Amino acid sequence: TLSLVLWWLFITCLMIHWAVYNGNGVGVPFLQGLGHVFEVFARVVFLLLVMLIATGWTISSTVLRNRAHILIAVAIVLVVYLILAIWDLVGRDPASTEYIYDAAPGILIVCLHVVLFFWFLWRLRATARDEVHTEKIKFYKWFGFLYGAWFFLL
Repeated sequence: TLSLVLWWLFITCLMIHWAVYNGNGVGVPFLQGLGHVFEVFARVVFLLLVMLIATGWTISSTVLRNRAHILIAVAIVLVVYLILAIWDLVGRDPASTEYIYDAAPGILIVCLHVVLFFWFLWRLRATARDEVHTEKIKFYKWFGFLYGAWFFLL
């Protein structure tokens, strides 16, 4: 739910910015920046949820193993995402038509996604290997397939 609310705030901020931009040619740069901050938080919260499921939380166990490792990793991802987003927002020339993934911040975001993808696969494999119920093992395989594809679409 938190991830959906953050996505909604992101889209709403950008919608207001572009609606005002349509009228005055400037928009509301603060809302555009705030919207991108909401986007970062939405991505990280959803990523946390995916990682928690990959560790088996609420599927195989109600106890969250390696809680400290997961929270530290998510905090690092959040900080890196925020730094890269701010770097892109502040460092980009307003007249530039360069796409974010053509610049250094975007390339670093892609590298971060690759690392997170392999961490996801590692956690999911360990969880499925420890599971004894065939229905849950099938779930983990499908979950890995679908969210593995999601990682590539990021």
